[in-house]
Amino acid sequence: MHLLSVGGPVTARMNGTEAPVSVREADGFTLGGGMDVSLGTVRPADRVVLELSGVSTQPPALADEVFRMLEPAQMSYVAKDRAWGVVSSGATGGELIGGLRAAGLPEDLLAAVSEVA
Repeated sequence: MHLLSVGGPVTARMNGTEAPVSVREADGFTLGGGMDVSLGTVRPADRVVLELSGVSTQPPALADEVFRMLEPAQMSYVAKDRAWGVVSSGATGGELIGGLRAAGLPEDLLAAVSEVA
């Protein structure tokens, strides 16, 4: 199971037994980092109960989510700095995407940002 932007340390229990949880760092091409919970092979008939603790029920702020994508991105520092200027200006929606495109963000990173914008 993949959890995106969980908001902090997470623990998981499957049918009352602790399930392994690992951190997945952002790679600049996905919706930021998150957590993976290893459940093994699960069939619908197994009636598995998964309990999570530490998961935030509120989405992260847009600037935080975009920062998690920008930070590891392989691109020039000048373009990254210009992009952060657009994000920190409070731009949203089309204004944000247009500003990031003008700042020189690669299309694949723009696509990832547009998923959360």
